[in-house]
Amino acid sequence: MGNSMKKNYVIDDADRQSVKNQNNAWNKARSDINSILAKDYEVTYFICGKSKIGKLLHYFQLIFEICFKSDRVVLQYPFYNTRFLNFLSKHWLPKKCIVVIHDLDSLRQEKEESEVQKEIRFLNKFQSIISHNERMTAWLKEKGCHSKIVNLELFDYLTENKVQIKNKRDEAIAFAGNLSPNKSEFLYKFPDMPLKIHAYGNGYDSARSNNIEYMGSFPAERLPVVLNEKFGLIWDGTSTDKCEGSNGRYLRYNNPHKTSLYLVSGLPVIVWKEAAIALFVERNQVGITVDSLEDLKDKLDKLSDVKYSEMLEHTREISTRLQEGYYLKHAIAQCLED
Repeated sequence: MGNSMKKNYVIDDADRQSVKNQNNAWNKARSDINSILAKDYEVTYFICGKSKIGKLLHYFQLIFEICFKSDRVVLQYPFYNTRFLNFLSKHWLPKKCIVVIHDLDSLRQEKEESEVQKEIRFLNKFQSIISHNERMTAWLKEKGCHSKIVNLELFDYLTENKVQIKNKRDEAIAFAGNLSPNKSEFLYKFPDMPLKIHAYGNGYDSARSNNIEYMGSFPAERLPVVLNEKFGLIWDGTSTDKCEGSNGRYLRYNNPHKTSLYLVSGLPVIVWKEAAIALFVERNQVGITVDSLEDLKDKLDKLSDVKYSEMLEHTREISTRLQEGYYLKHAIAQCLED
């Protein structure tokens, strides 16, 4: 850890309690990173207060700790207190900072090239960047990012208790997330399948249900214990033919957090073949990739029991890694190699 008198710090300005208080996982990845680093690297992290006085006190505390007491800093990005971050980035953070990317807003929101370059210039201030995967890394480099970039591969997923993966599974496909037709319209157009569709999350529209069985909404930490389907589905947009629109385009670059949810739960995944995470799925043999959901029935019909058992065994191995924080630890170690 370098100087024994110094510490490592995680900087995050999102509300961790939202994960505990709401049945959604919008902040689960950030919370898990805080927990993994706090446990394994004796990291102290700060979350900026909501009041002006609270923020100001946090600012002064952070500046003191980072300037005089830190050995290494991990920054969760995007960091929404931009004024404070810009101040730090001009002075102390770049030489000692590892940036963990959760989202690239200029890419996700398909912003103009000027906004893309603004984000790239900011990232170029830092020593090391942990990107989602090789596709995102290639995009960053293409746009001019010259910081050291390491691929995370997969977001880890911590659970309250160790997940016990069962051999006997429900004959169904799980889909967890925002079930609103505005977000997951494809779900309400799902073609006939040899397996049922189990939907988990908020926003379910029973009036538009086709062959969907609504299973309810659960906290992010509990859901891995609840899921017991044969597969978990990673899809987005309005169409069952392909993942369309801005969300579909973003799937070509990002690591959807629900991939980690399914795998930690012991569910092999079904994913769009053009999604960036499909490369991980194919390499590690933890699921099925399809060009269209219309092709899925044929693939499921041809899937042998032996092949599925192999997928399940590979998924168990990944599940163990996710619960131990393996992917973040490995990426941090790579950042520190030089």
